[in-house]
Amino acid sequence: MPKWCKVRVKNGGDAIRGSDAKLNPDKDRDSSFIRFTQLVDLNARYRNMPSTFERRVQYGQLHSVLVCELPKSNLLRLQESKVFLLAHITPCDTSIRRGGTEIWPDATQEVVSYKDTLTSIIVDISAVEVVVGRVKYGIAEKRWGIIDRSGEGARTTFVDQDGWEDDYDLQ
Repeated sequence: MPKWCKVRVKNGGDAIRGSDAKLNPDKDRDSSFIRFTQLVDLNARYRNMPSTFERRVQYGQLHSVLVCELPKSNLLRLQESKVFLLAHITPCDTSIRRGGTEIWPDATQEVVSYKDTLTSIIVDISAVEVVVGRVKYGIAEKRWGIIDRSGEGARTTFVDQDGWEDDYDLQ
C-alpha cells in the first residue's frame, strides 16, 4: 500500500510532514503533531446500548497517510474503483476529568497538555485539520503543552509531491 508523508492545509495553510518522513535535523522542524476531530460513540463499550456520538477534538502525531485503492466490487457495493486516504496517527492523551466526566479539551479554548500517548489509530484523512505546536514543561513530571492557533476554516487538502522542493522519499 503506498504511503505519503506530507499534506497541506488548503488556501495557503500549514504543511504537515508525517513523522515517517526523513528529516534533516539541521533545517527541518517537527511538523508532525496535528489537531484532528472524530465522532466518538460514548457507549462503544456497552454492547446493548444505542450509539450516542460526540464530536471530539484530539491531538496527536501523524506518522503517514496510507493510500488504499479499492477496485470495483459488488461485495463492497462499489460501482467503480475508489481511493481512500487514511491517516496513521498516535493520539496524545489530553483527556481530563471535570465533575466526574471525562472531557477532551480544545486547545483553541483553554490550556491543554499531555504526558502520555494512546494506541495508534487509522482515521480518514478528512479528520486531520491543522499542524499544532508543542512546548515541553515540568521538572518532576514532564508534560507537553499543545499550542493550537487554528481558525474555524481549517481543512486538509493534498499537494502533488513535485510541488515541494524539499520532498523526501519514503523507504
